[in-house]
Amino acid sequence: MLPILQQWYRDQFGYREWEEAKRQNLDYYDYAQSKCPAGPSTVLVLPHFNGSGTPLCDMESKGAIVGLTLSSTRHDILKGILDSLCYELRFNMDTMEKAGIRIRKLRVAGGGARSPLWLQTKSDVTGQVIETLECKEAGCLGSAVLAAAGAGIYDTVRQAAEKMVRTDKSYSPCLEQAKKYEEQYRRYQMLYEGVSRLYHAGV
Repeated sequence: MLPILQQWYRDQFGYREWEEAKRQNLDYYDYAQSKCPAGPSTVLVLPHFNGSGTPLCDMESKGAIVGLTLSSTRHDILKGILDSLCYELRFNMDTMEKAGIRIRKLRVAGGGARSPLWLQTKSDVTGQVIETLECKEAGCLGSAVLAAAGAGIYDTVRQAAEKMVRTDKSYSPCLEQAKKYEEQYRRYQMLYEGVSRLYHAGV
């Protein structure tokens, strides 16, 4: 979801950074994120621009940006988007914990694994250690693991995974920031309930 929301942000708000990134031959998303404020954004974003995913699975839900003031900037909105997806992750993890599924470490792959800001935010919001993999493309790596086991290079899929899957960087929660994110997460939990009443009222 991050690429889609970041692209929306770029097209609606990020023209200056896009032009500057191209001028300096920089990756736009890295450059735009470098402008984000440290810590939790003062702006809360409900990232349900195309309905919500798990655990709500509410396709009638709509996105929202709240908490705007005259001092809010577009960079606050971008950071709010990054924060919101971490809050959604935390919501899913909380739901799994209630179901008896214990999570003690997270590994990240794909495009999101290339954003240090987002990875640190995930760690601060969830309170978990976040690890990236040397091979960022998990789908390709998974196929290689299965092929290696199938070809008999390793005896089992588990053995192939243990040999072929290697971690790269690790991000640990910053306790000072985690406390601030906890406060915002409590507000975020009330956001869906408030917004959903606008679209489920039958008016």
